[in-house]
Amino acid sequence: MVPNARRVWGLAAAMTASIMLTACANGPVAPPSSDGHVVNRQLSPAVKRAVLVDQKGKRFTLGSLAGKNVFISPFLTLCADVCPFTTGNLAQVQASLDAAKQAGQTRIIEFTVDPGRDSVRRLAAYARSNGITWTLARSDKAGTAAMFKYFGYTAITRPLAHSKVIDPLTRLPTTYDVAHSDGYVIIDTNGTVRFVNAATPHFHGILPAKLRAFLSREGLNALVKPDPRGWRPPGALAALSWVTGTEIPVAPIK
Repeated sequence: MVPNARRVWGLAAAMTASIMLTACANGPVAPPSSDGHVVNRQLSPAVKRAVLVDQKGKRFTLGSLAGKNVFISPFLTLCADVCPFTTGNLAQVQASLDAAKQAGQTRIIEFTVDPGRDSVRRLAAYARSNGITWTLARSDKAGTAAMFKYFGYTAITRPLAHSKVIDPLTRLPTTYDVAHSDGYVIIDTNGTVRFVNAATPHFHGILPAKLRAFLSREGLNALVKPDPRGWRPPGALAALSWVTGTEIPVAPIK
């Protein structure tokens, strides 16, 4: 993988929208600019109808999730430096939603930027290995292109001649790496993007053993010295609290 500082996500720049800085009366306040960007942009028709498939093989669209808040974060299963931290942070976010009894109102989706390798089978294996209860999703070529265009995702493939990262399914070294987008977006119940964060994940805690074992040297270094500008569960939950209008405290992972 490339160094964290070189990972870019064009969404914040792409979403030139009106800023909504006021909170509902007596409700959670809008997140500070240090945590991301408050926006107000409707999902495009192409993104609403893009067919996604989860780790159980179930097909759905973002349009079908109207009435729920959606938290989307890009990742890929064979990322050995940053994505394990995204998954680790999302475990904390999901545990907090569960504890606050808000899981039924908010759907977490990790969307793969590597659909060439991330089949439904691979997503299912990743979910089983890491105790994931939220949604992992992929799309076909057209759906992936629509998601990339709207959300400003980047995914740059780099061949690897002597990879030390072993594919858990094939037991063979990986043949390429992907420099990709990080961060998350929050979509409200009306299909409006309300908050954007384009930072790498800042993980603090204990990773599940299989996630930690998959980390590259760069990933292990990032675990010890995470990017202080990265996104953390408290900030993500504060943004979710503002979007949902309900306080969602940070809860421990059970």
